[in-house]
Amino acid sequence: MASALSIVLGFKEAIAFDARVIPVCKEEDVLEYLAQRQAEAWRNHINAYGYYGLREEGVSEKDAEKRLRGMKAGDVHEMLFQLGLNLNETPKWQRRGILIAKQMYEKEGYNLKAEKKVTAARYKIVQLWDLPLFGSEEGRDLIKLLLNEKF
Repeated sequence: MASALSIVLGFKEAIAFDARVIPVCKEEDVLEYLAQRQAEAWRNHINAYGYYGLREEGVSEKDAEKRLRGMKAGDVHEMLFQLGLNLNETPKWQRRGILIAKQMYEKEGYNLKAEKKVTAARYKIVQLWDLPLFGSEEGRDLIKLLLNEKF
């Protein structure tokens, strides 16, 4: 999937990422799933910054792993804050992930047979890097818009 997306988006270098295609049929399922994935992204974000924050402080790889093992997210967050890093100020895409979606647009054309201008619905792939929290009203509205293919 990553290589196909690299080609579609025109990247010069290949990308790698954790992605899933999940067939769901109800809007509630989509919202619940994306909210869970976003919560997982936040946990991964905290752990990654915690690990590298300790490493920058001179802690060995093994000791950083030991120290973080079993630590609660709030404690890791506080530790990083004490080290001068506020995770709420890191880029949103690192905290919440990104979303790849299709976006409808209208393309103007000309119907030779009818000899008139026409418009047709077309779709393109877009990258959404500044996501709202999917558990929020703004997040729910975004997903409803995407599911209705009016985005």
